[in-house]
Amino acid sequence: MKKLLALVFFLSGSLAMAQDALNYKIHQPYQNIRALGMGNAFSAVVNDNTAIFYNPAALARLEEGHVNITGINASLDGDILNFIDEISSASDNAAGGNEVQAIIDVIEKNYGKDFGLRLNTLEWLWARPGWGVAFVPLDLSLDIGLDSAVGPSLNVVMYQDTQIAFGYARNAKIFGDHQLSYGATLKGVYRANVDKKLTALELALDSEIVREEDLREGFTVDVDLGVLYTPKFGTSSKFWQWVSRREPTVSAVVRNALDYGFGTNFNLLNDNSGEPSKLERRIDLGASFKLPDWWIWSSTLALDFRDIGHSYYTFEKGFHLGAEFKWKVASWFQGAWRVGLQQAFDLAYWTAGFTGQFAIFRLDLATYAEEMGASTSPSESRRYMLKMSVDW
Repeated sequence: MKKLLALVFFLSGSLAMAQDALNYKIHQPYQNIRALGMGNAFSAVVNDNTAIFYNPAALARLEEGHVNITGINASLDGDILNFIDEISSASDNAAGGNEVQAIIDVIEKNYGKDFGLRLNTLEWLWARPGWGVAFVPLDLSLDIGLDSAVGPSLNVVMYQDTQIAFGYARNAKIFGDHQLSYGATLKGVYRANVDKKLTALELALDSEIVREEDLREGFTVDVDLGVLYTPKFGTSSKFWQWVSRREPTVSAVVRNALDYGFGTNFNLLNDNSGEPSKLERRIDLGASFKLPDWWIWSSTLALDFRDIGHSYYTFEKGFHLGAEFKWKVASWFQGAWRVGLQQAFDLAYWTAGFTGQFAIFRLDLATYAEEMGASTSPSESRRYMLKMSVDW
């Protein structure tokens, strides 16, 4: 029956041939749950070992070493697992050889929805004042959008990255008490990538959404460059003295500065794979401003314009605003609450996050949104993220 369906599909020509998925999301090669909780406005705020990926210049400002080893780090929307199960069940259990229609029914029932997940396992980051190293063995993201332009189909985009990175930073000597820091992160990335449209018939023949023969893979080396600048106003004006105590900071980061693609392919997953999607050179500009400390609280406001230069960049997508409210009861019991906005104007999505640290055990929670779909008809995919790690 499946062979007959395939022959009918081929002869009728009623559906388009295989093509890339229609997905205009800006993929982030590394995501920090702390940053996501505060709208991903983070390049001028980062003060921990994730500076290796967000702004290497911040490594120069670390006052002590910091190690984080992740056990669980996962984000997903509430329905993706149910949707994948529905597709599989429709293919396996359809009566009378009606697999295609059963899958069409599932897709049509979910029109207008987008699904996604991200899984990061055994991440290891170690930073000392002035330098840091990181190893991310598996950073997997999967996004599924539903489309009807050429018949009921799925837009499937998957990234599976393995990264190893080394960051180095220094403080520059400049006039007065102004503080300028600069740094660079050298990283190696091995990527496997799928970017395709799956028709209902293809799913009936094989319900696997990601298939080995679709994988494109390769290895690249790239570098991120970052700067941080904190002015000190030494005037007699009480206002400017107050501003100086708030440590206003601006940042600039050029990520994936080389961006020459994945030219080396070890064919670890697919013997016939092509080259995966590039990292894409992009620029992040940021600013932060600390609020006065109160009781157990210390708070920071942040603004970022991210991903400037990316092929899918727009001002609305690049706008990020956030705030972090850290609390500390004791050195072994502390944490933070966070809120933020991703994107601007009508496309703005709210974010929120929480951190609780008891001795060396750390629990992080966040909710944020990924913008899916076409540029003319974007849609929100709300994600919920959990991270449990050992941190000291």
